[in-house]
Amino acid sequence: MPDLALGGVVDDAGRLKLDDRPAFERHIKTLAGKRVLLRIEREQNPRSWQQLRYHFGVVLQMIAEETGQDKEAIHDDMCERFLTMRHVVYLNPSTGEVEEHDVHRRTTGLTAKEMAEFVDKVRLWAGKWLGLVIPDPDPAWREKAPEYQS
Repeated sequence: MPDLALGGVVDDAGRLKLDDRPAFERHIKTLAGKRVLLRIEREQNPRSWQQLRYHFGVVLQMIAEETGQDKEAIHDDMCERFLTMRHVVYLNPSTGEVEEHDVHRRTTGLTAKEMAEFVDKVRLWAGKWLGLVIPDPDPAWREKAPEYQS
């Protein structure tokens, strides 16, 4: 059975209130008699649908219109340029053979702050290389976004 990740809130008394307690209880029953690892971490603010709509519908759209490139191709290029690279290693247990690859991150899994920083880098690049002035989604959006200030 795959791992389970659930959100929740810790109340003032220190009790964990899970978002989906029944799912937790169903899953925990499948692990009877097995060792488990419980890891609790603070949930990060994930990138928002509004950020994605702005990135694809405004930023990448303007770059695509200027360059004639496909938005997905531009997005791939921007991820390669501005998101950190990860190194992955695969070990074939039967042969001992090792494969190593460098892979670029995508916007999936970015926090709201990381997504805002990524979009800013894309906009700056478009301004420098293409002379594009890409408007803010809202002139005061940084002041309104507490996750960007943290």
